[in-house]
Amino acid sequence: SGKIIEDFDYRFENELWDYYNWINKDTLRVVKTSHDQVFPRSFNPFTKEYKQLKTDWPDSYKEKGLDWSLDNRAIKSLYYIGANIVYDPTLTRVVYPKKGQIVSLINVEAEQELASIQLPKWGRLPRWSDDGQNLVLVASANPDTTTGQDEFFIVSRDGPEFRRLTTLTEQFDTVHISDYAWSPDGKQIAFWLNTEAEDPTVEGTQSELAILDIETGEITTLCIQGISAKMTHAILITHTQPVWSPDGSQIMFAQLASNRLGYNVLVVDLTTNTAFKVTTNKEPIGWMTKEP
Repeated sequence: SGKIIEDFDYRFENELWDYYNWINKDTLRVVKTSHDQVFPRSFNPFTKEYKQLKTDWPDSYKEKGLDWSLDNRAIKSLYYIGANIVYDPTLTRVVYPKKGQIVSLINVEAEQELASIQLPKWGRLPRWSDDGQNLVLVASANPDTTTGQDEFFIVSRDGPEFRRLTTLTEQFDTVHISDYAWSPDGKQIAFWLNTEAEDPTVEGTQSELAILDIETGEITTLCIQGISAKMTHAILITHTQPVWSPDGSQIMFAQLASNRLGYNVLVVDLTTNTAFKVTTNKEPIGWMTKEP
């Protein structure tokens, strides 16, 4: 209908806040950055309820050199204390970086560590599945390097351990995973795979779309390329994650046009293994849960 459901500005308690991803279907993660610290809260824009999220977990890493793409604006402002704290949708589990390049999973209510792993530079892009059952992150399989040796690592919400989910580096000399997205049912991950580029973060780089089955570890490459690195100059696109349809049958993404002067938005139908263009020069960032 075009009716605004809720409208709110960028201030709470007369302070400037940033808005980040949804924690669950009702709750946003909002962040205040001040006094060299990051203060995340959960905020329900419908009930106006919000509460402080605990950040002072034991031995948490609070220095430079770590960006899990969760508090980008704060980290660009050199605010690290309280950053990189990843809560699950129920707010009963948290994953955070500890000193010594250790990633820790904590039971929030009991304040008990359920699992931990040491990863080169703590890995990248830790994200919970929508159902909160699992968290994955991308990390180097080689402790001596942090680039070109990417693998997925996974941990269940109850532990007892992080485990390596993929073996891509046993098949390719160079492996880059630039971005990914959980399927709605938490059983698959759509991700950008590049086994050729020296630096897949170069603006406008295209990688191959692939699907990872969480239960079997099987990877299916779809033999189709899409934008896997953010573009900020002639073409503006900042959201590189593949976008799943609510029923998990389709994936939407952006692909550079053949003249490289624009881009197309494509949808892959996984039930028929076909792809089709839906529009041009628009940034795909989300999918409606149902028809209006």
